[in-house]
Amino acid sequence: MKLTKTDEKEFSKYLAHNMVTNIVRTALTALIGLMLVPFFIDELGRGVYGILPLATSITTYVVVISDELTKAFSRSLIIALHDEDKNEANKVYTTTVLGLGKVVLMLFPVIVLISYISPSIFQIGLSSAAGVQLLFIMVLSSALLLSFSSCFNGIYMAFNRMYILYTARIAHILLQAALILVLFFVNGASLEMVGLAHIVSGIVFFVMVWITSRRLCPSLKIERPNYDRAILKEISSLGLWIITSKLGLLMFIQASLVVVNVLLGTEEEEGFAVVANLISMTNTTCMTITTVIAPFLYRSYAENNMDNVIKIAKASMRFIGLFIAFPIAYLCIFSSQILTAWVGGEFSYLSEIIVVMFIIQLAVCTVGILDTIPILLLKMKKIAFLTLTVGVANIIFAIIAVEVIGMGTMGVAAAWALSMFILNVLLYPLAIAKMTQSGRAVYLMPMIPGHIAFVICLVLWWASTYFFTLPATWMAILGLFFPAFVLYLVAAMALGLKREDKDMMRRVMPGRIARLIPRWML
Repeated sequence: MKLTKTDEKEFSKYLAHNMVTNIVRTALTALIGLMLVPFFIDELGRGVYGILPLATSITTYVVVISDELTKAFSRSLIIALHDEDKNEANKVYTTTVLGLGKVVLMLFPVIVLISYISPSIFQIGLSSAAGVQLLFIMVLSSALLLSFSSCFNGIYMAFNRMYILYTARIAHILLQAALILVLFFVNGASLEMVGLAHIVSGIVFFVMVWITSRRLCPSLKIERPNYDRAILKEISSLGLWIITSKLGLLMFIQASLVVVNVLLGTEEEEGFAVVANLISMTNTTCMTITTVIAPFLYRSYAENNMDNVIKIAKASMRFIGLFIAFPIAYLCIFSSQILTAWVGGEFSYLSEIIVVMFIIQLAVCTVGILDTIPILLLKMKKIAFLTLTVGVANIIFAIIAVEVIGMGTMGVAAAWALSMFILNVLLYPLAIAKMTQSGRAVYLMPMIPGHIAFVICLVLWWASTYFFTLPATWMAILGLFFPAFVLYLVAAMALGLKREDKDMMRRVMPGRIARLIPRWML
């Protein structure tokens, strides 16, 4: 397949496929996540459930090396495929698979060790030591396998066929949830059954990705002579800084969860884990948009069109900010009802924590699209330094808030919010503006429309509480949310986006969809 000679419409025609499958994947992830939290609490008990989000958090630390190296490899593979350089593409592909395979093999003893000592490190409440160890070894092994499968992601992105990968993700999510239900029914509820569901579904996902990537680009082959140490060294240099940056990011919500567990115990951690899940769902929702946009950033960069990279990034920031402002405002005002409907009234005390954390979460979501730019420009060193520094500060702030000030879980939440504000509002936009040789405010200005919309929604929903009380049922919560969200989106897109943003979005849309949307709206 040829890429550089493909016109914009040809490259863009899979946008709808990518967007729809990614939305379905995100919705399923959120829906199943929402359903599994109360299910696990009921089946396993509050004390035992707290281990599950902890295991997931530890997983992100273990696979950070393989996950982030994949981004560096994908960059080189995508550019080689866009340049139609078959030899270079095969060198990068072979080096990626074999190099990442070595990393995975090196990490496996680490996950065995972590799994073995996990009952001694963490507060495990009523969980058995053996159950915790088996949960960790299976969840971590599954995550490592999923991380290794990411070495094929560059193929889907280069051809803008991300919908194939998203479809495999959908199958993985459904299979994992189905296995949990079946295993609980057959063998009884236990941490071991959760781990088994993770490892089996992970293996199936890997096989699907391997087969579909081979079919999409059969010219790519793993051949030992194509293994290039020079390419590995060059890519690993970028990967090292991406890994460092990711380690810094892991010092935020994941580290906050660990701080709560170690300093405040499993029951407090269980409550904080609920909020952490909401943060994760919000991030995943925004990634639905950013991952669909990423191929266009890579394509523009491969064509040496940096001006277009900046335009796409700014338009995306405005769109994401406007899109996510309404749900965050709705969650802040009606958090008590949402928590009661989701996990029970006993968790409604988390409402204030949600407000503190989600006010800054809007900025976190808005700047997410900028993560790709330092990777494209091979300028991750400064970003890694900033992220790591603020990440360490977050942990220090959290410990001081708990141990010195005595603020408990609220202190950890406030420390996280302060740290994310420093990183995403004060540092990231300015650093990336300097990288792209743009004005200081170039990535700050696109954040304004979303925050204005957020304040308006917050005020309107707050005022509405004086006239009616929203029942704490899903029918009422969703019945009000969706119609109001649709009306909001129409107004927000019409008033909040610039004409150039709308024209850019219409150009990459399938013609049939673009014709259905009035020009005054988009």
